[in-house]
Amino acid sequence: MKKILKGMLILFILSLAAAAGLYNYGKGVLKSIPDQKIKSNLEILEVKSGQTPMQIISETIENPLDDIWYRLWFRQNPQMTKIKHGYYGLNGVYTLSDLFTKLTTGRQLSLNFTIVAGTRADKILSNLSHATLVDHTMQDEKTYADYLSHAKLSQSSLEGLFLPDTYAYDPNERDTVILNFAHDSLVKYLNQEWENRDHGVSCKSAYEALIMASIIEKETSVADEYPLVSAVFNNRLKKGMRLQTDPTVIYGVKDRYSGKITKSDLKDDNPYNTYVIYGLPPTPIAMASKETIHAALHPADVDYLFFVANGNGGHTFTSNLRDHNNAVNEYKRLLRENKAKNRKNLVKEQIINVSNELENAIGDEAKGLGSLVKTALDTNLDDKVKTEAENKNADENKSADENKPDEKTGR
Repeated sequence: MKKILKGMLILFILSLAAAAGLYNYGKGVLKSIPDQKIKSNLEILEVKSGQTPMQIISETIENPLDDIWYRLWFRQNPQMTKIKHGYYGLNGVYTLSDLFTKLTTGRQLSLNFTIVAGTRADKILSNLSHATLVDHTMQDEKTYADYLSHAKLSQSSLEGLFLPDTYAYDPNERDTVILNFAHDSLVKYLNQEWENRDHGVSCKSAYEALIMASIIEKETSVADEYPLVSAVFNNRLKKGMRLQTDPTVIYGVKDRYSGKITKSDLKDDNPYNTYVIYGLPPTPIAMASKETIHAALHPADVDYLFFVANGNGGHTFTSNLRDHNNAVNEYKRLLRENKAKNRKNLVKEQIINVSNELENAIGDEAKGLGSLVKTALDTNLDDKVKTEAENKNADENKSADENKPDEKTGR
């Protein structure tokens, strides 16, 4: 009898140990569940109406456990079952806990499409074709032509027809609907500005103002200069002068532009080349912002006819050809000086490297020699750079006197 009781006691103890082990194992599994990794290739998750947490688990967890563990975990954490349907971005979501915290708080994916001022229509359409959760319909020329024919500013080109801004849209929205938001915004703002335009502006229609605004957009990135550039263009148009603006040349030669305007580009006979044509080109050359549209219809009250880059990110504006030529020469001088300084700094860096290598190779005895070499070569470089700049300034001033551009065109 004692042996039987002893055996039963041992069996009971073993059962308790097994139960304790099983309990601890289960406790460990449940504790690990919040840190389980979701699939790394997931960027967006759609939670459909009526979808259960267990279905989400099967879609998202990289190495899922048996269902019973998740059911136990959800029973312990009932707040994690109250998921909200919709689209969720999974950027920064790495674990099951991250995921269900997002799904239950309803922080859904924010869908936006941004049109940047100065961007061309083809780039906008390309960006839109890669936008997230958009129903892409603008895939062929017929769709493109159909959209163009129904635009409120019915023109031969989509260029300039969308207002730069960020537009929110719903999941699976058609691309044409997003474009309509941008187009309607443009038409509304453009018409308001046209109704309140300054008296005497050279533009004969709201569309012409849009064309001018797009050129201003490409000519300067300095907002304070918008009214000044507008004044130059308005004044030149009133005097019958060509606009002679480089961005229109670049737009006109299209894919042939290689980063530098050539003499043949300036002579190219196309409707956008304002070095050849008089007046404005037939369409905008980019998307114009509210600020440049306003500037096109509210030019500064100045008599400027010319402007050139000043080497500091802005422009120098002038009223006559002589001052313009001086500003051009000053800009070229700054370019030469900057180029010379860059060349000098590069050579100095090479000298320092060589001197350091010499000192390291020979030792302390070479330190004085290395310093002497640096000083001598540095002085020689300063003299050489100064002489080159003086010689080029003299040559250019002589060339400017011999080859003055025509007063009418400024070129």
